[in-house]
Amino acid sequence: MKASQYNFIFNDIIENTDKTVLYNSRTGALAVLEPEYYKQFCELTNNGLAINNDTYLKNLIECGYIVEDNMNEKAYVKVNLLKNRFESSNLMLTIAPTMACNFRCVYCFEKDQYHNKTMSEETAQSIVNFVKTNASKLDTLNVTWYGGEPLIAMKQIVRISEDFLEICKENNIQYTASVITNGYLLNKEKVQTLISCGVNDIQVTVDGPKEVHDLRRPLVSGRGTFDVIMNNLKQIKGMIKIFMRINTDQDNWLNLHEIVGFLKENSLLENVIPYLGLVTPTNGKYEGTKCLTDEMYSKFNLKFMSENDIPISYIYPAPKGNYCSADKYNSFVIDPLGHLYKCWSDIGIIEQCVGIINEDTSVKWNTELLGCYLLYDPTEDEKCSDCKYLPVCLGGCPHNRMADFNICEQYRYNLQEYITECTKVLLAGQLTENKKEVSESC
Repeated sequence: MKASQYNFIFNDIIENTDKTVLYNSRTGALAVLEPEYYKQFCELTNNGLAINNDTYLKNLIECGYIVEDNMNEKAYVKVNLLKNRFESSNLMLTIAPTMACNFRCVYCFEKDQYHNKTMSEETAQSIVNFVKTNASKLDTLNVTWYGGEPLIAMKQIVRISEDFLEICKENNIQYTASVITNGYLLNKEKVQTLISCGVNDIQVTVDGPKEVHDLRRPLVSGRGTFDVIMNNLKQIKGMIKIFMRINTDQDNWLNLHEIVGFLKENSLLENVIPYLGLVTPTNGKYEGTKCLTDEMYSKFNLKFMSENDIPISYIYPAPKGNYCSADKYNSFVIDPLGHLYKCWSDIGIIEQCVGIINEDTSVKWNTELLGCYLLYDPTEDEKCSDCKYLPVCLGGCPHNRMADFNICEQYRYNLQEYITECTKVLLAGQLTENKKEVSESC
């Protein structure tokens, strides 16, 4: 047997101890070894000496730290990627029932797409028919309500959700749904309605304390929005899981700890899970000079999580099946007119449309653009092929890659620091698996 090509070995990250930490990016395994066990591991991988402890040997194999001599791990990563990318029993839809928005956020990449139109009954029915046509092949249906501000179009959310729930019931399909909202309209009544529509969790964006947030995320009129959002969160406390995205750049990163302090003071932190989102110059709609570099963001993100006691499991460097919904075959973003996109950063840009749902549920595909999203192979890419971070990165954000932006994941810049923090939690018996995929939307 041989050592995995995706092993990372850290000998000096646990203070006042001579223990060794092993991390494997292909399996996501994390282990702390006593000196004698690490010695045996080295003797096996360097000199071919056998390990006589069957339990220890079994654990090393199961965790992927050692593999058969003839195993091609990169091929395994590729097969796993293709299996997940083209798996078709799970349909993922991100639906914008309107592109209208009551906010005018300073960094918004949808500024040119705002209009007051909401989804027509004909388009809503076409989407329902599309799901109904594919229902016999589905095990799960996952829906994210998006915008614009989706809560402006509650009527369309309710109407489509009722049909989705009925289709899933008839075909024994597991249904999950979430909402991405600015939080201004998120009162108790709407949350009760959303829960009845099968919504499991909600993402709200708050960009720091009141004086910072109100400058960055005002109403169309210019009036602040922080107080209304916070009052809404207090009103709906305990009703549903809330993820709070904090969009981060050089204008607000020094004030972000204050919003966590506010959540604690108002007993909201037990129901609201804050996390940082990196503001990028998406589609050229924001000054790139204000954005943090990926390296700066990586270091600050870990510092923010650690200092504010936010579960480190949310940023554990776990291996991916595919990068995101954009490079997944059976996943689409749908605008109010029925246009299909692969990435929600493209919504409303007709040139980036990969198809449109017609009333008869047939779709005329833009196969060239689909291919750009679905046929990229990081295992054959010159920059990515032999990278040890490949299983947790898979070539990085497809949208950034196609726009010639940096595609390396944050772990590349300070993996040791991430593993150090995760090891502390592991040793404290607190590290648990996190299965929630955090939205990368604004």
